[in-house]
Order: sequence, then structure tokens, then C-alpha cells
Amino acid sequence: MDIPATLKKLREASHFYDRLAPLALALPSQAEEYDFLLSAFLSAARSVTFALQVEQKSPYDAWFPAWRSQLPQEDQDLLARMVDLRNQALKRGESPSVEVQVFIAITRLPPEHRAKACGVSWFGPPGSPPPEIGFVRHMLDLGESVQEASALCRRYLELLNRLVTDFKDAHP
Repeated sequence: MDIPATLKKLREASHFYDRLAPLALALPSQAEEYDFLLSAFLSAARSVTFALQVEQKSPYDAWFPAWRSQLPQEDQDLLARMVDLRNQALKRGESPSVEVQVFIAITRLPPEHRAKACGVSWFGPPGSPPPEIGFVRHMLDLGESVQEASALCRRYLELLNRLVTDFKDAHP
């Protein structure tokens, strides 16, 4: 089954996810960059099914409803909600993410943020807690819950990969 445009859109979604994921815990100055990448990811990811439908309209239209119905309800809901979030970002220009401020002690910084903290030193009376640095964690509202945005994007991308693989397997 020849679906080059679909595979390219899947690679495009992966590209934006790969740039989005490291910003799951971001400095406040990176919030807008995260929004841009999230919007690009959602748009590219949504285009995967559009491209597949254009390239293989009749087989896709006949196959997709049954494929979707066999998914766990949680995955069906995720497919629908991510489309809603893409529409929110693309059609209304609204950021679909909710920012949550978190503070992390400089002694507990994740490895990807340690280099940014080079040159920071602190001292205080014995027993005093280390200073904390504020970060932004991006969340997505799924209606029934609010979950970490990058983790949901990863699940959505995995689901799209599965969709394309299952379609190719069903239509050799």
C-alpha cells in the first residue's frame, strides 16, 4: 500500500513531538515556544488521517470505523479530544494547554535543566532548605481530567502510528 503523504505527515508529527517533549517542564520564558510547538504537533498529527483518507479514500472509509470501535474507550476519547484541541488551537487561536507553576529545589533539578543552572550557588544556615527554581508544566484538559500535555501527545502519536501500521497490514 503506497501512502507516502500519510507517512510524511506522521514523520512531521514526530518531528514536532521530538521538539515539544523536552519542554514538558519548561522555564516560564519558553511558554510561548511550547504553545507554538503544541499547535504545530496537533495540526500535523490531525493531518495524518486526512492524508490517509485522501490517498486511500474508499479502503480507509470502509476500514476506519471498525478499527476505531475496537479501541479501548480511553483511546477513542483521546482521538476525539485531540481533534478538539487542534481545532481550538488552529481555528480559534487559543492555546489548548494550561500552565501549572511548579518549583523545584536546585539540588533536585532534572538532568536536562542542570546545565542551565551552572554557576548557581547557595548557602544558608544548616538545615535550611535549598532555593527553588520556578518552572511551567503544560497540561491538557480532557474534560474529565487534566493531564500532562507531552505525555498525552506521546500517546496520541503512538495511536496514530498504530493506525497507520494497522491500515497497512490490513491493506497490503
